[in-house]
Amino acid sequence: MNDPSVSPQEVFRSHLPVGTSLIVIFVPSRDRDGQPIDQEYRVDEALTTSALSELYRTLSRMGRQPNHGEMGVVMDGKYYGITEDAEE
Repeated sequence: MNDPSVSPQEVFRSHLPVGTSLIVIFVPSRDRDGQPIDQEYRVDEALTTSALSELYRTLSRMGRQPNHGEMGVVMDGKYYGITEDAEE
């Protein structure tokens, strides 16, 4: 995660400032329609991701599957909202 050649801003396709070190991932327990999702599975999946680009792809996919509008990542107090599809 401390690789200077990897830019979190580019990986997460976010226009907000870049941060490193502490990462907080917001994994909702319900989708936009209020239906429950398997939050425990999604947390485990995110925690086993080892690279920023892989984390972006994982969170982007998670956001599509349960009908979310945005997946959120906070790195060192800076929020990155992931709204773009990794497939784009």
